[in-house]
Amino acid sequence: MRHRVAELEMLAPVNPFAVIVLAQLEVRAAASGATRLASKLRLARALRQWAYGPALRGAVFRLIDRLLVLPPQLDARFIEILEQSEDSAMLEQLSSIDRYLLKKEKDAGMEEGRRFGLQEGRLAGAVRLLQAQLQRRFGTIPEWAAERIAQADADTVQQWALRVLDARQLEDVFDT
Repeated sequence: MRHRVAELEMLAPVNPFAVIVLAQLEVRAAASGATRLASKLRLARALRQWAYGPALRGAVFRLIDRLLVLPPQLDARFIEILEQSEDSAMLEQLSSIDRYLLKKEKDAGMEEGRRFGLQEGRLAGAVRLLQAQLQRRFGTIPEWAAERIAQADADTVQQWALRVLDARQLEDVFDT
């Protein structure tokens, strides 16, 4: 199979179908997101060097983009790398609608990441507060209680923190 890939790589500079087949092979071979990111960057950069006109280069780039799908954070990284490097010309091959959609997806991914980070931060703060309350009121937190706290969501941790105020013993905090 490797000799066929080498053959496709030799054809790719003059045959856009070879590029698409290479992208499809990368999809099958690249299980991890980081490997796909590297493959997608390699193909996108190679498109600039090959003798395709702007319209064909843009069309092939859009197909590669749709074949080598990345998780949102890596997709944002892909666009960021192309914007910051000499490969920003590749993004210029996209229509204004394509660029708008890429930016919208990037912004949505950043907003989602921000919301997730805030939720995780709130949960971590609530857990620390609950642990401090439990230690002050009942002493050392047993392993079973620590495990329950580690598996709880923010609402549950908040309910437990309120129960600490009325609980006579540690088990009362966790009993429903």
